[in-house]
Amino acid sequence: MKSQNPFVVATLTFLIFAAFFFVVRFWSGLPADIQNFLCKPEDCTVQGWASASAGWVGFIAALIGAWLVFGQLKEQQKQTAFLTGDGTPTLESVRAGQAETSGRLRVINWNRRTLVFRSFDLSSEKSLPGLKAVRFLGNVDGAVLDWTIPVTSGRLEMSPALHGWIDRNKPPIFYDLEPIFAEDTHELVKASRQMRARVTVTVRFPGTNGESLLSIEPTLAEIFSNRIVDEMYHTHLRDR
Repeated sequence: MKSQNPFVVATLTFLIFAAFFFVVRFWSGLPADIQNFLCKPEDCTVQGWASASAGWVGFIAALIGAWLVFGQLKEQQKQTAFLTGDGTPTLESVRAGQAETSGRLRVINWNRRTLVFRSFDLSSEKSLPGLKAVRFLGNVDGAVLDWTIPVTSGRLEMSPALHGWIDRNKPPIFYDLEPIFAEDTHELVKASRQMRARVTVTVRFPGTNGESLLSIEPTLAEIFSNRIVDEMYHTHLRDR
């Protein structure tokens, strides 16, 4: 159950009772034609209103209960999908070192099936240099992988694969992605390090229809890697 559900139930209950109190309290001040339209004069009593509203209160309570059950079912479906190996891959922003500009983009495959990368897109409010390639770094079965794949109009010229999470006794497999530009980005990050950018990575599970979009909006400082920490980062990958 979602954390805001108790608040929603309490709010709806309060609104129902507030509406009922408002009608009863200010009924005598309403115009006669409105009173006659809402109910017959002989039936306009507290007992009559309570009896007439009982069915509506029950109907509203049933809707609230159905909505809560539906939310629980959705959460249960997500948990079941994760346990059976049908989890959704995630795109995160991580740091490879203590420096502020040591950011990397990490794609984690929480699914049991292998996923394939198709495209990489980066946009920002400020004009960015042309994207030249994307560097893929990871550790698969003890082997450190370091691939640099050219990008043409956001499309990767090769489609690297990220193995599925089969052995649940081990951490899921991931790739760290580093965009490589045709121009130096040091001055850009220095001047606009807190500016937000939108990164979209397109992946696909072989044997399935359609592609999935993984998106994140980090700052520019969280995207551009600091070359100084590269050697330390490779050492970390080898030691995993």
